[in-house]
Amino acid sequence: MPSFAGKTILITGVNGFIGSHLAPALLENGAHIEGTTRNATNTPYLSALNIQSRVKLHPLDMRESAAVEKLVRENKYDLIFHLASQSDTWNSIQIPVETFEANVNGTLYLLESLRRSKNETPVILAGSVRAFEPLHSSKVDVVAPLHPYDASKFCTQVIALSYFHAYGLRGAIAQNTNIYGPNDTNFNRLIPKIMQSLFQDKKVKLRGNGKIKRDFLYVKDAVQGMIQLAGNISKNSVNGKSITFASGHLSSVRDITQKAQAL
Repeated sequence: MPSFAGKTILITGVNGFIGSHLAPALLENGAHIEGTTRNATNTPYLSALNIQSRVKLHPLDMRESAAVEKLVRENKYDLIFHLASQSDTWNSIQIPVETFEANVNGTLYLLESLRRSKNETPVILAGSVRAFEPLHSSKVDVVAPLHPYDASKFCTQVIALSYFHAYGLRGAIAQNTNIYGPNDTNFNRLIPKIMQSLFQDKKVKLRGNGKIKRDFLYVKDAVQGMIQLAGNISKNSVNGKSITFASGHLSSVRDITQKAQAL
């Protein structure tokens, strides 16, 4: 693992599912961690892992451009992990405007603040393969986001790549598949939803016929991927690029459900 001992690292959306795993991994590596969160007094994800006291929190809404610019201008960081987003696919259907404001504008304001201040801090952006999920056709390269969340992630990744290449900002995109693991309390996601139903002794209800296949990536593996990406950001093969992280194994929704039931 790359060493970040003594480095000051900002994690936007630190009090989220992925952020709550990334922060302790970097703390164990010797880094000083700061993070943004909309409500610094309510940190369920960080509190669940008992690390909230080890992270300096900045109460900040990434949708407010002036607040984002102030944070970038008044603080010095060695590295930024941009995780802040509205990450619920099904909620995005109900709140599309908030989804685009949080995901697209939040990313744009961060990158523009770095550009305006001539800040050379590298940025690792949490992307998603859902941004490029193809339509049900023989063409596997069709860009066809099916939900507002998917479309918002597509926009954020395109914006980031444009800033990397047009303005020379340092950074890379960790394009992750479906991340799962402990401390995930979003019960709209498949695996938490299955576990909740099983522990409540309820019938597991699947959307669709259960035959859709997905690649599932364990959260600690996703975190290690982002850390490795950050550690190699000076390489031409990484800087300004989008790198996909996946397990390489597709599992159907029904298979996942049956495995969880058996366990």
